[in-house]
Amino acid sequence: MSGPCRSFFHTIFHAMCVTVGALLLCAGLPTLGLAQQPPQSCARHNGTWLEQYQECEYASKEWCDTEGGQFDECASACRHDPNLARPCTMQCVPVCKFPVALIGKDPEDSTYVIEAGLSH
Repeated sequence: MSGPCRSFFHTIFHAMCVTVGALLLCAGLPTLGLAQQPPQSCARHNGTWLEQYQECEYASKEWCDTEGGQFDECASACRHDPNLARPCTMQCVPVCKFPVALIGKDPEDSTYVIEAGLSH
């Protein structure tokens, strides 16, 4: 095939490749930087949201990864106890941690915008 037909099919093929590539790229982007609702989502996934610490206890690693958090499969049950002299049981608590510096909190719908690239 040569001439105008080849050019036409080449253009169509190129457009299809670009479209498929863009769809695959967008599907694989992480959710960081997008509006999220970790407190509500945590509860829907059998977790317990700790607002003061921006953590979700007992949710799965898969959920945490999807939400853009940092998963700790064995956080101390006493990690927030200010009394370090008090005995603490050796107990693991699965925790998904989110950046403390949340930006763009909308009080009307509790939407959070989590700044990408923050260390936990």
